[in-house]
Amino acid sequence: MPDHLHLIVAPKDPVTISSIMNRIKSAEAKRLMVSGLKPPVWWRRFFDRVMRDDEMLLATLNYIQENPVRKGIVEKAEEYSFSSANPKWETDLYKYID
Repeated sequence: MPDHLHLIVAPKDPVTISSIMNRIKSAEAKRLMVSGLKPPVWWRRFFDRVMRDDEMLLATLNYIQENPVRKGIVEKAEEYSFSSANPKWETDLYKYID
């Protein structure tokens, strides 16, 4: 999305969601500031939630993939170039679903 980011991550010890977000936000902030964007690039915090079951995981994935459609950016989720719904991207998400 042009103004925010949704991710589904499954960190493995000792990596944490906080460390993943720190790396992503730091790298992207540097890249965006080089292109002229003034800080702050990101909110200080991020929001997370625990996927308690397959149903919640699939509902969250659907919400994320349909977000550009709801915002009128594309007509179909597969058309959004930054979405896991786009066939050009590979995901291992389904190995986490029973």
